[in-house]
Amino acid sequence: MIDISLVQRIIEEEISPDFEIHEYFDTKPFVIIFWKHKEYDIDDERGQVVGPGPVIFDKQKNEYRLLGSGEWFYGDYADLLEPSEEDIQHRQDYDYLMGLLDGKENDKPRTDLLIEKIKQKIVKRQYVNTEEIDFLSILTGARRMENEIDGTFDIKREAGRNNALRLVFNHIAARQKLIEIWKEIGFRHEEISDTELILWKIKTGN
Repeated sequence: MIDISLVQRIIEEEISPDFEIHEYFDTKPFVIIFWKHKEYDIDDERGQVVGPGPVIFDKQKNEYRLLGSGEWFYGDYADLLEPSEEDIQHRQDYDYLMGLLDGKENDKPRTDLLIEKIKQKIVKRQYVNTEEIDFLSILTGARRMENEIDGTFDIKREAGRNNALRLVFNHIAARQKLIEIWKEIGFRHEEISDTELILWKIKTGN
C-alpha cells in the first residue's frame, strides 16, 4: 500500500497544489502513481503539464520520487505496464490520422466514426483541445501534408482571444464540414473570408 499523504504532498510541492492522485499500478519493482488536475478531466489540455511524469515508489530503495516525462517514456518504467484496449485503439486512430495527413486513402466510415468520437469528448468536457482541432482538420480534409508544404494550410492563435484559433485553408467542402461540426457541438465559429475560419474552443454566446 502506498503512503497516500506523502504522494499527494510530492505532487503538490513538485507539480502544483491543483493536482491530485488519479490512479496507481503495482508492478514488481515499482508502484507507479499517476496524477491529474483536480478540476479538469484527464484528457483536457487545460489540466496537463509538460515536464513531469508519474510518481514512483521504488520498492528496493523504499523511496518515492517524481519522474520526468522523458525518464518515464524513454526509460524502463513505461514498459512495465501493459497497454490498455483504449491505449491500443488510440494508437491505431492516431496512425490512421497520420496516414490521412500523408495522403493515404480515406476510409469514410472510419473517418465519420472518429469525428463522432471527438465530438462526444468535446461535448462531455465542454472544451475543444487544440489537438482536436488539428485532428478534425485532417479528418475533414482541410489539412494534408501537401497543403503544409505549399503553405495553403495554417492554424494560428487568434490575437486577443485565448480560446479561439484561426484556420487558414482553401478547401470548400472541408470548410463546410468544420462549420457543421461546430454547429452540432454548439460552439461559436466565425467566417472571416473564403479561406479563413475562426473556431472557438469554449462555449460562448453566438
